[in-house]
Amino acid sequence: MRNKIACLLALACATALAQNSGTVGGVVLDENSKPVSHAQVHIAEAKPFVGHRLLKFHETNDEGRFQMENVPWGTYVVMVGKEDAGYADTKLAFYSNLGAPTVTLAPSSPTANVTLKLSPKAGVLEIQTVTDTVTGAEVGPAAVRLQRIGTPFFIYTSAPGAHLLVPSMTDVSVEVTAPGYKPWPAYGGGSFSGRIRLRPQEVLKLDVQLQPE
Repeated sequence: MRNKIACLLALACATALAQNSGTVGGVVLDENSKPVSHAQVHIAEAKPFVGHRLLKFHETNDEGRFQMENVPWGTYVVMVGKEDAGYADTKLAFYSNLGAPTVTLAPSSPTANVTLKLSPKAGVLEIQTVTDTVTGAEVGPAAVRLQRIGTPFFIYTSAPGAHLLVPSMTDVSVEVTAPGYKPWPAYGGGSFSGRIRLRPQEVLKLDVQLQPE
């Protein structure tokens, strides 16, 4: 009797979930409109940028397709990336520039299909060394900040050793900081202005020297 009741309760819960949720599916294509396998697709509630909370994750199959089931009614941002192949993940606005598509699920439209077109592969910035201009000693901890020029969108991570994907053909500012030192390239930048624009898969390697405050 208990097993029968448990089965009925599970069936009721599954039915209720199905009645209040839908499916988000589609395909991921590269810049040449070819399917991309093993790309990472994410959805998040469509809220102001700072409020995005990832709800579901799915990896595309060999045909570049994905399907997320049991997604509650609502409006969602659909984001994608394949960083090991050079495609930056658009779950960060620094890469998407808030250009990710949205879908809406409702009783009248329980299924959403979307085609996600990847931007050209990113460039790569490598901060190889960060040293003191006076002593030549390695500086640590140091950090690097990249920002899309003309937008509030940035990423911030540790340096040296940083291997950063940079949106290709996009103007980006670079700043390296460390406690007790002046920001770079405000001092000692030489021919480097702190502004970069990389082609797809172009690699820029930088050695940074910081001046003590």
